Amino acid sequence: MLPPMPALDLLLNLHKSLFVGFPGRVLVSLFGVSLLLLCLAGVLLHSRRWRDLRRWRRDRGLRLALFDLHGLIGIWGLPWLLLFGFTGALSGLGALGTLLLAPVAYPQEPNRVFVELMGPPPPAAEGRPLASRIDLDRLLAGDAVRAPGFVAQRLSLSHAGDVAGSVEIAGIQRGLPSTANFERHRYRLADGALLGERSSAQRGFWLRAFIAVQPLHFAQYQWLGPGWSAALRGLHLAMGLGACLLCARGLYLWLQRRASAPDARVRLLQRLSQGFCAGLVAAAALLLLGLQLAPSELLAGPWPGRLFLVLWAAAGLAALLLPGDWPLARGLLGVAGLACLAAAVAHLAPWLMRGRLPALGPDLTLILCGALLIRHAWMQARAAAPPAHPRVTGDHHA
Repeated sequence: MLPPMPALDLLLNLHKSLFVGFPGRVLVSLFGVSLLLLCLAGVLLHSRRWRDLRRWRRDRGLRLALFDLHGLIGIWGLPWLLLFGFTGALSGLGALGTLLLAPVAYPQEPNRVFVELMGPPPPAAEGRPLASRIDLDRLLAGDAVRAPGFVAQRLSLSHAGDVAGSVEIAGIQRGLPSTANFERHRYRLADGALLGERSSAQRGFWLRAFIAVQPLHFAQYQWLGPGWSAALRGLHLAMGLGACLLCARGLYLWLQRRASAPDARVRLLQRLSQGFCAGLVAAAALLLLGLQLAPSELLAGPWPGRLFLVLWAAAGLAALLLPGDWPLARGLLGVAGLACLAAAVAHLAPWLMRGRLPALGPDLTLILCGALLIRHAWMQARAAAPPAHPRVTGDHHA
């Protein structure tokens, strides 16, 4: 059996904390605040375009076409962009607020706030061996009958060999925007008796709203049912790719507008923006490729986070050391596109050699992202190329 897509877990950690723990989580949340401000600025700048939501002038040059495409994506995707920014900002800043207010709420025992949020720990072991335990399949079936709208996602045992051992079933409740961290049923392992259950439905309004942030941000729509979940996840993916294109187009237009600026500080800022923005994409893509090529025993170690940070820092360093006329952004985006395609091929190849197919969603997404990145780099190269000489084009009347 091949490992169950560890690359996706690493991308999730990258998105949540940039591999630097809680400070990284707060930093990522600040980027969510920045996204909200960018949306507000975009609405103000493109306010006159609300009357024309379909204008895309593709026959009047690359720059104007990209400008129109930038406005179209921003206008049509504005609700989802606001959702991404708002829920992303609340995710880390809410956790920071909880950490800072815990000593105020419980001066004698600040850690109690996390017990109130996540629930108490399982019952302590009594030190006596467990003679027999309930069949877990029968326990799951009984739980499904007792809670018909509950969908089990995770099962964990505590003190499995002890008479006080328990089993926890975590999942999602239909119609309730929450996650398996907050929807849990605990049973005694010896006889299957219900010890307790916790749900976000038992919390206050503001806490329920905070719990709903994660499923809305990470497209966890299983609580809506299979049909709506699949449709909204697809729309979420499309809007996420649109947000990436929006960033790429906006950065390209900004760089083009300041390409001929004589100020050295502007040129330095231009190079740094190319290195760190395009370098972020290239580092993530190369990390995915490295995960497919590295031995499985290294996947659980700290090297993936270190590799990502080294690659990202190398891109920023290249922005400072390479000549100013070197096409840094184009090169990094081209490398990122090739790395995405290579990662998809490296993941598919072992499965195809075994005569089987994996879940194709991640690989198709990588292929699509790789193709878009390569196309964007090619468009940049085409726009930067000087016009051909009449003798080369065969136009003798030029």
